[in-house]
Amino acid sequence: MPYIQKHKDAVYLDINPFSGDRDVDISHYKCKLVTTRKEHVCCGNYLKTQHNIPSGTKVFFEKAFLDGPVSSYFCLKCYDKYLEDNEVL
Repeated sequence: MPYIQKHKDAVYLDINPFSGDRDVDISHYKCKLVTTRKEHVCCGNYLKTQHNIPSGTKVFFEKAFLDGPVSSYFCLKCYDKYLEDNEVL
């Protein structure tokens, strides 16, 4: 059964959990919500175990250039756990 997101898309995009970790030179940063076309590893790890994100799942995706191109996928289940644990909302 697919995970049902708890918040509107704008909430996930306005509150970036990784924004405070930026102590290096990053260029061309972009983030958006996407639906995966293949399986990816979730970088959030808020469920206390590394897990895969199945294809067809809506996720928070970010990409940038940092000594070359980098990207990451953060499942909304982990994102919601992050928001809850850090009392962001």
